[in-house]
Amino acid sequence: MVKRYVVYFETNIYGIWSNTVKKAQAEALVEKIKKMTGSYPIVYGSEFFLNGLDSQVLAKCPLWLICWISPPELPKNWSSWLMWQYTDGDYGLHPHTVNGIGRCRRSYLNVDSL
Repeated sequence: MVKRYVVYFETNIYGIWSNTVKKAQAEALVEKIKKMTGSYPIVYGSEFFLNGLDSQVLAKCPLWLICWISPPELPKNWSSWLMWQYTDGDYGLHPHTVNGIGRCRRSYLNVDSL
């Protein structure tokens, strides 16, 4: 059984971008998880936010990309994504719904990156 952690640094409580997480904090957390588990965590975030951190350390992590356009725009330090959240249920590509659930966040899994 493979255990992977997902880290989500981005905060957007009021609909505006907020750089509340500093690069050094994000890198320290990622390195601590790597040291404790033997694997880098999955980083969940947008191209805009991750470009703002501009971290080679974070780029060692598999990427769960938030991007509601196609093709998705990768952060500058990544060459591929593991997962791509293409809709939040309201914005982004279709479909926005799942039968029996309704509107929800949906993601693709890039099986070639496993």
